[in-house]
Amino acid sequence: MKRVCIDIGHTPAKPGAVSELANEYRQNIKLANDLAFCLHRLQIIPVVVYRETYAGLPALINQTNADICISVHANAATPDATGTETLYCAGSVRSKKLADIMQSYMIAALDLRDRGIKPLHLGDRGGSLVAKTIMPHVIIEPYFLSNADDLRIANARMDLLAINLSEACDEYFNE
Repeated sequence: MKRVCIDIGHTPAKPGAVSELANEYRQNIKLANDLAFCLHRLQIIPVVVYRETYAGLPALINQTNADICISVHANAATPDATGTETLYCAGSVRSKKLADIMQSYMIAALDLRDRGIKPLHLGDRGGSLVAKTIMPHVIIEPYFLSNADDLRIANARMDLLAINLSEACDEYFNE
């Protein structure tokens, strides 16, 4: 059976983006748990990872022996920033392929602006994480937590987003 590592972005002490309406870490946990459930239904083994430290995260992810890794996040910027994007390891054909598939399935679920897929280099924020894992690894940013409309749509469609992400994993494995 295939295995998917689901990395929950951030920690309780460092929750990432926080708005009046939501906390990124809590949002990430909700999506990760829903995704794990959906993967299990497709007979794909989910392995959920809660980070202790950012520096130790690549080794923790590598210990899962997963076939792919999805780091779950939510974007934040100005209140009018909107959309969905997926980040992947620059130079990795398999990570780019995974990013393309994930992006299309997230767009289908949320119908937010398509911000595209973006390569991460070693020196970029998040670049060392995707570069130091042994499996194809993407960082998903399905919506902007700092945008009230994005957050409302994401919360209303969280189940669909999880279903679509699991189907994206299934498509990746079956191509």
